Amino acid sequence: MLRAIPTSEFVKQIEEFSELCHYEDDPIILTHQGHGDLVVMGIAAYNKLLTKLQLLHDVAEANAQFIENAIPDEEELIDQAIEIAHDQITAQQ
Repeated sequence: MLRAIPTSEFVKQIEEFSELCHYEDDPIILTHQGHGDLVVMGIAAYNKLLTKLQLLHDVAEANAQFIENAIPDEEELIDQAIEIAHDQITAQQ
C-alpha cells in the first residue's frame, strides 16, 4: 500500500517507518510542503526493484538486437534469393 507522509512525521516516527519499510515492499513517499519530495524503502525492496529494472533492460536490449538482426537488408535478401535459387537448380539436376 503506497503511503505519502510529511517529512516531519517521518522524522518523529523514523523507527516505526523503518520497521514498516523492512516488512513491506511498498515505498513510503515523503512530502515537503504538500509535494512529493523523497522516497524511502527497505533495502530488500530496493534490490528487488533494481533486479527487475535490470531484467527489463536486458529484455529490451535483446529484443532490439533481435529486431536488428531479424530484418535483413537488401543485399542480404538478394544473396538469400540467389542461394535459394542455386539450391533449387542444383536439386533439380
